[in-house]
Amino acid sequence: INREKRINCGQCLDACVHQGLQAKGSTLDDLAHYEKRIALLPPAAFGECHNHEEIEQLMHTFIEMGFDEVIELSAYEGAVYDHIGQYRKDNPGGYLISSFCPVVNRLIEMKYPMLLSNMIPFELTAEIAAKRIRQQHENEDVGIFYLCECIAKLPLGKFPYGNKRSEIDHCVSLV
Repeated sequence: INREKRINCGQCLDACVHQGLQAKGSTLDDLAHYEKRIALLPPAAFGECHNHEEIEQLMHTFIEMGFDEVIELSAYEGAVYDHIGQYRKDNPGGYLISSFCPVVNRLIEMKYPMLLSNMIPFELTAEIAAKRIRQQHENEDVGIFYLCECIAKLPLGKFPYGNKRSEIDHCVSLV
């Protein structure tokens, strides 16, 4: 795999018949390193739930797995949409690109750099939530775990798109 050309899409994982390649995220063993453990759960995690009771069961399952608190991220998505709306007002005209997919962002960065000026700068919902959590628990030993719905998001905690540092401590795959 040519590291210069990879975009973290996961195609190589699917293509490797010997399963020698693996997506590397954190594991639940990392929960032991913190006094307080907070899970960030994307709305996509509820895609298989058929009713409110199943959603509650899912949330309770994460508590049983060792998280002290599970924060559902849809409440934070409004902040991202507000930011994008304001950016459009401040930068009228032209075509703008907003992507929540790290693969699309990386592909644009590597293959279509002429489009970078059209990218709307924003923070991912999980990053916004993590920053607010850090402020609320300023002097506490808190571990923030982003429960990723896609393997392409596993590197976000260590290598966030467009940022130098992330407030997310660990990314754990839900798939």
